[in-house]
Amino acid sequence: MLSGFVEVDYDRVLTSLSDDYFNITRKNPRGKDKTRPRQLDELSERIEVLQQRWFAAEQGLKELASLREQIAELSESMEKNRADQISGERYLDWVRKQWQLEEKEGSLRKDYGRIHRESGKVEELEKRRADLENELVKTGLPREMPEELPPLLSEGESIRKDMVTLQAETSALQQELAQQANPARKRPALITVAAVLISLLAGLFGGAFKLPLWGLAGLVTAAFWGLHLWRCFNLGGQRKDLQEQLQIVERRRDEARDRRIDLSNRLEVRGLSTSPVELVRMQKNLESHQHLLGQIREVESALQVLDNSEHLSEEKDHLTRELAVLGERMEQDKPLRQEELLSAEELPQAEEQLQQLRETIRQNEQQLLDLTRREAALQGELSNLQQIEEEGEQLKEREAALLQQRDALAVAYQLLSEAVDEFRRTYLERFAAEIGRYLGLLTAGRYQKVRLADDFSLSLPGRGKDWRPVESYSRGTNDAVYFAVRLALTRQLANGMPLPLLLDDPLVNLDQQRLAEALNVLERLSREHQIILFSHDERLLKRATRDRWNVVTLDDQGRSTATVAQEGRNDGKQLSFL
Repeated sequence: MLSGFVEVDYDRVLTSLSDDYFNITRKNPRGKDKTRPRQLDELSERIEVLQQRWFAAEQGLKELASLREQIAELSESMEKNRADQISGERYLDWVRKQWQLEEKEGSLRKDYGRIHRESGKVEELEKRRADLENELVKTGLPREMPEELPPLLSEGESIRKDMVTLQAETSALQQELAQQANPARKRPALITVAAVLISLLAGLFGGAFKLPLWGLAGLVTAAFWGLHLWRCFNLGGQRKDLQEQLQIVERRRDEARDRRIDLSNRLEVRGLSTSPVELVRMQKNLESHQHLLGQIREVESALQVLDNSEHLSEEKDHLTRELAVLGERMEQDKPLRQEELLSAEELPQAEEQLQQLRETIRQNEQQLLDLTRREAALQGELSNLQQIEEEGEQLKEREAALLQQRDALAVAYQLLSEAVDEFRRTYLERFAAEIGRYLGLLTAGRYQKVRLADDFSLSLPGRGKDWRPVESYSRGTNDAVYFAVRLALTRQLANGMPLPLLLDDPLVNLDQQRLAEALNVLERLSREHQIILFSHDERLLKRATRDRWNVVTLDDQGRSTATVAQEGRNDGKQLSFL
């Protein structure tokens, strides 16, 4: 199966065999089983299910006959129950209808009485509102009184009272001024005339008493005239005071008249009478107006709660017609109701019995549905019995093929795995032997064997029979070992081809003896491979100069100069030292 000289990745082949094996089954002969079912597992489960279905179908034949008997009995019982249900529902519907008619009659009569009472109350309230509206009109005030009207009426009343007071004051001052007339001049004039007559008589008949009489007459006349003038002066002052007071009163009266005119204008703007009599009447009726308006609002609030009279009248007529129609229907059914109608106390019990019958029918329907479904399922299983047998045969054939393929893959995987393990073991031994040969040359025969583990870790023989990891040895020994590994690996990879070798200072940690041995090995290899050795070791420079290597020196600027000694070269220009 795996032969020939073409290179083959046996790990990939093993992985492919393992994948093909686990595509068939999840059972692992070399460890833990897989969790997800594979083809063979699914096939076994399917065969087991088909077997269970086949045995179930055999039992289903007996169960199907029993189900059909139950379905027939249940169907017959349901037909009878449905007939009883229809009859009972019709009867109870008729009974409920009759009781509903009586309840409706009582409700209509109750509504009619309520509407009648409410209608009478509405009529009474509307009449009361009309009477109050008439009383409100008589007050002379508008129904919707402006907020500023009461202050205006109060102001008008105040102006009226002020004008009455000022008019009385004016009349009193005028009367008092009329009473303050100038004193009569008649008495002083008569006294003057009498004094003149006395003086004339004294001049004619007085003789020696003529001069005293003349003096007395003049003195009396002067006294009377002085008294008259003094009274005239006093009366003039009093009249002046009275006139000034009268002017003040008249000015106040004019101001009050202007206020009344302004008030009249404001009342005219609001459409109210400006007559003083009307203003007085409105002022007196203001409190009555507020009281009447409050009563009207109470009546209107009560009317808002109630329906209007028109709607109540329509409702009343409607109820009257419904009562008449209902009375006719109840009169038509009256003989039947008297003979067969259930009482109101018996109706709930009859409805409960009817509900129990409905529940019984519902349970029977559910049971019949379940039985019918079970019958259909059994019929389907029985109809698929032949299909189950055919599918079972096919699955068994498929199972046998998969089992044969599984066994073949298991044997192939085991044989190939053993062969690969054997190959790896012999290959590692040959590779370790090649490394040991080079290591013996590099260490002057001190270390000639190397053990190479499966993970390619290296060990060297220690004291006795112990093998120690290469890391436990000196740095020089480590460099020698890994240099030997490179050389052996180069030979393996070259496969007969002369590949060039680039070595970057691999011998820096070797002592003088091992360095010489390593250089001898490199000179022998240079016969087959071109070797380019990078190093800054002065010892190698001396050796390269002595043995006529191709030496290339790199200066600090990266430039290179070549020094080639042509005489005595034995490396065929294959060994270069940089």
